[in-house]
Amino acid sequence: MNANSIRTRTGVAAVALLALGATACGSSSAKSTSATQPQSTSAAGSDSGGDTSTTAGGGASTTTPVAGGTRTGHVGDTLSDPDQYVASDVATVTLVKVIDPVTPVDAGTIPDPGSRWVGLDMTIVDNGGNAAVVTDEARVTGSDGKEYFLNADIEGNFKECTSTLHDLQPNQKATFCPGFLLPNGVTVTKVGYSTRAVDSIPSEITWTVP
Repeated sequence: MNANSIRTRTGVAAVALLALGATACGSSSAKSTSATQPQSTSAAGSDSGGDTSTTAGGGASTTTPVAGGTRTGHVGDTLSDPDQYVASDVATVTLVKVIDPVTPVDAGTIPDPGSRWVGLDMTIVDNGGNAAVVTDEARVTGSDGKEYFLNADIEGNFKECTSTLHDLQPNQKATFCPGFLLPNGVTVTKVGYSTRAVDSIPSEITWTVP
């Protein structure tokens, strides 16, 4: 997967991993539900009922980075996304945490009335033989059944996750921090990611939350 460009969109930004990938990391003091542990709620509150995040338990990887590997899982799982054109190239992506809500780095980044910012902490590893241009396209499905796409205002702009996104060499890893605008009362039930991030293309790997 020899990619040499990053695809982004303004407002609702979709980003493609045109090569291999690595998966992201970050930390949050918000409510967290891990792959092995349901939810705990912090004292901080919000219109949606409190800061929450869904996290990986112990950060352990649960899949083997091989082509044709696991494509579905839960928060904390590492999934394999093979290159569509170069069979030997595989990105392994981990959904470390769902953070609900997030705190914008820029205090002036205010969500629309009746909505809040929600973020993901993800990591991606280039497990193939080629350099990769890594991007942070992700989408979430809400408890209302609707899909929500990257929001450029909050993407990589929240305190609970620090992006280290950069072009990767084989075996290198990066963290990325997609962000979304969700209506109050709607929670994330599924997270999707694709190396070919276009709205019309379904996610190729998905995590169920928690």
